[in-house]
Amino acid sequence: MVKDLDKLSAEELADLAIFTPVQKRVEKLEGRPDDIPGHGKPDNAYKGKPGNPNGGNANEPENVYYVIPNQKVLTLHPKDLRELVSKNDNEVHHQGPSQKDDSQLTDSLNTALDYLKSLIQFLEAKIDWELRHSEEEKAGLKKKPKRPVHDKEITFIGRFKSNPNKEVLFRVIRINDCLNDIEEFELGKPSVNILVEWDEVYATPPGDIELSFVNVQADNLLLVNHEVKSKPTYPPQASGEVIYAYDSDFKPFTIRGSLATNDSQFYSDWLDTHKPIRPIVAVMDTGLAYKWNSIVCRKRKKGRYFIHFDRIKHQRYFLIAKARNSECVPVKNFGFCGVTDYLLKPVYIEQLRVLRQYTTAQIMASPYDDNLVDVKVEGDVVVKKAGRHGTLVSAIINYPYPRVSEPANQVLPVKVFNYGGVGTLFDVLSGCNYIIASKKAGVDIKIINASFSGSLSNAGRYMLYQKLKTITETHKIWVVAAAGNQGWDLNERPLYPASFGLPAERGGLERVITVTSAYSAGDIVGNRGDAVSIKARSAFPDGFLSVLLMEGGARLQGTSFAVPYAAAVLATAPNTITTRSDAIEYLLAHPIPGVVSFERP
Repeated sequence: MVKDLDKLSAEELADLAIFTPVQKRVEKLEGRPDDIPGHGKPDNAYKGKPGNPNGGNANEPENVYYVIPNQKVLTLHPKDLRELVSKNDNEVHHQGPSQKDDSQLTDSLNTALDYLKSLIQFLEAKIDWELRHSEEEKAGLKKKPKRPVHDKEITFIGRFKSNPNKEVLFRVIRINDCLNDIEEFELGKPSVNILVEWDEVYATPPGDIELSFVNVQADNLLLVNHEVKSKPTYPPQASGEVIYAYDSDFKPFTIRGSLATNDSQFYSDWLDTHKPIRPIVAVMDTGLAYKWNSIVCRKRKKGRYFIHFDRIKHQRYFLIAKARNSECVPVKNFGFCGVTDYLLKPVYIEQLRVLRQYTTAQIMASPYDDNLVDVKVEGDVVVKKAGRHGTLVSAIINYPYPRVSEPANQVLPVKVFNYGGVGTLFDVLSGCNYIIASKKAGVDIKIINASFSGSLSNAGRYMLYQKLKTITETHKIWVVAAAGNQGWDLNERPLYPASFGLPAERGGLERVITVTSAYSAGDIVGNRGDAVSIKARSAFPDGFLSVLLMEGGARLQGTSFAVPYAAAVLATAPNTITTRSDAIEYLLAHPIPGVVSFERP
């Protein structure tokens, strides 16, 4: 039997691409997801009643989830952070941001947005690494150096509410790249998400940090399945257990060089040949291998790094949407990398050593799919070097119709899962903010493909709900979410964002479409429940058709790969479809013959 994540050693966790302590927590989901955790709302009839997300059933089992026990996500006003830092720290060493408007204030706090500072960080990190750390530490042996922080000079002294007499030094690891919408967290003013960390790991959860101003807090949750022995809910493989993650083979998205090597020029030219512009689907996943080089397909032309071949050996190219400069992400790019460990300088994690040669700005503008793992499947068979989850998903969205040579949709890769397919609440929120900023800047994102799910705490559920509410209601973007693959009833064991597919009166969001899966003439193989909107039935008995050539003609198993087919079809729907019921009817009426059909669950 596989141990729980919190029972694994640091070395065993590192094999799964997890480099922090892990704790299992147990909690009942109480009230509605739009309740402020611990407060509810005066007019909320469900306040304090456990089980409301699943219809008000008070017999709901306890929810199990994993957290990084010495990290919290804080949502607060930027000026409050400035005052907190300046009040607790020496002004010489801990300078707060200048008095500017909120967007400028956030930019000044987040040094990762400044190319020059990123370059200086890289040079300092290289010198620090070469001069201060022994060869033993460089090789990742024995004691590892303390986890680096986003900006060494942003710290503050505070206390936990559970122990107000003990002072704790908190470090600001990262500040979200974009402000939250004013109404998003009911603070009455613009807010920003920050990730803080402290050294001590407490056996008993310390609870909230005591702050004198209005704020929302949540533990930084790991978006991984809380039963490791079962089929994982996170990328990469939906039909097995990840037993090893290979070191990152990250590649930057290049902006210079010849046509054969200049990613930006190639994809700009490729996009320009496809007028009118295809619908845009943002893919929140492990990224995109934009220089796809299939191990099993040797037929690509020398120097043409952008070619891939489908199962019937048609030549394909990824069609990637071009992002635009926004107030908070001032780089022209074709997507976004929001994985915190990738953006920190210096890079101490040996498995991410490939990142040491790149600046933070380069990494942020390069959502490369470095997901490569060994997976144990039925019969204890180990599949070596599986993965590239986001790439497989993106290829389906580009080319859902196997005999149509033209791409049906564009993809905007948003990398929020690392090379082992592990994500955190903070990174997912960061990716969501990038999507919102891109939409505001004029990138007409129609759908978010969310081929992941996870268990959340009450506070984490509130944060994700508020973010997706902004995305779906304010910015009119659909979210197509995976139901998960455990065979669970989501009424009894909710996963998110899948369970936001419930009716609005039960804590759902109208523009969230949750997809489960079935193969050929068989029954549902994914999760089920009232939150599930649609069932994608593959025409094959062993999984979904892969657009990318797979060794031995293998299929893709799991709801992760049902979602992109539904997202690809829904992206072609007219803008007059604005309700979930209309979206379901559209999917029911538009199967892909010989590949997939859609049914009511």
